[in-house]
Amino acid sequence: MTFETNSLILTMVPLLGGLLGLTVWSQPVKLKMWLILVTIISLVLAFALSDQLTTSVGGTLLLYLLPLAACVSLLVKLNSHDDQLSLLMTVLLLGLGLGALTSVGFTSQLFLAVILGLNAYLLFKYRNPLWSSSWAGIGVFSLAAVGAGFSAGVDTSTALNISLLVSAVLLPLLPLQAGYVTAVTRLPGSLPSFLIFLLPVLGLNNLANLITDVPDDIAYSISIIALLSVVFGTAKALVQSRVPLILAYSSFAFFAILWWFLASSQTVTPQNVIYLVAVAFVATGLMVSWQVICSRYGDDVDMRTVHGLVWSMPQFAVLLTLVALAAMGMPPFGVFAGFVGMLLTTTFTTYIPLIFILAAWLAASWYIMSMVQKMLFGQKQLEIRRIELHRSEFASLLIVVLICVALGVLPSNITGI
Repeated sequence: MTFETNSLILTMVPLLGGLLGLTVWSQPVKLKMWLILVTIISLVLAFALSDQLTTSVGGTLLLYLLPLAACVSLLVKLNSHDDQLSLLMTVLLLGLGLGALTSVGFTSQLFLAVILGLNAYLLFKYRNPLWSSSWAGIGVFSLAAVGAGFSAGVDTSTALNISLLVSAVLLPLLPLQAGYVTAVTRLPGSLPSFLIFLLPVLGLNNLANLITDVPDDIAYSISIIALLSVVFGTAKALVQSRVPLILAYSSFAFFAILWWFLASSQTVTPQNVIYLVAVAFVATGLMVSWQVICSRYGDDVDMRTVHGLVWSMPQFAVLLTLVALAAMGMPPFGVFAGFVGMLLTTTFTTYIPLIFILAAWLAASWYIMSMVQKMLFGQKQLEIRRIELHRSEFASLLIVVLICVALGVLPSNITGI
């Protein structure tokens, strides 16, 4: 079979699986089980076709991790009244994401346009009149969707600039971070934990096709904007009291660090890919962990009122601690391996950017561990009910930990890069 045929098969399995899920729409449990099965089939298919498929960046690694991220997101028990729609949209976005990763040229841009348009629609559907930034996210996604859709019909220079803007929406960078932040904080159900992985992966994949063609003056400007984004994202994360916003802005700052390395070297290396997928997968794990708590105590629970959970849910405490250590960049996890790899393969003409990057890293270590420490090791509260970790939730968090360890210790040729 040809590359295009294999790409079509891998794309259509989640899309058709999602549509078939409509037949059990009135039975949420069966719908969820079916959609989880669809993600597993997509993962098996990605392995089976790995010799005949690749992506613009990361070889086949992204094709393996995208279905895994969707599966991890679907395994968590949710209490949202829009649970069914979020489950279905997660699988449909998985199919569109696989299509964007395995196609090139106009077809890839078309997939990106549909994904961005769907995100704009979902933000519009779930907009909150009391949160004006929802409209900023809708506007950013809509603009990027139009740009991706029409990029093939313009001259090369204009297409390059449009593609850079689309990449800056997907892999968030100032001043276009509103779409990413709004999507991972305001959408319901399993969507935030999946989009926090999907969007940056698609952004890097799109950026890999054009980063070598970016003029030096534009690359220098991007590196300056990236450092400003690091400072902005870190400062915003430090002052947040809601876990989704902390995760959104902290991951935004970590992705901005990647932007600086990409702009400085004007190439995408295996270390860049390891760093990106590790940060994104850890963010998925932390978002899933928070959803485990929200499924018991409600979506509006304040993290400052949740502490002492280590005594009532030891399995959850161990897994959350491991995910938090991975997010802090501790060895032997993938974030550490990717970050150190980027440092060792980059030539610094000045150490000023390194100071900003390391300061952001230390700040992230502080607020992530502080957040986890308060929830798990604070004074035990009598009014907090005992939390039983379901097998599916245990499996979800365990997958995150194992993937983060694998990204940190396995050679790049084994991980498919």
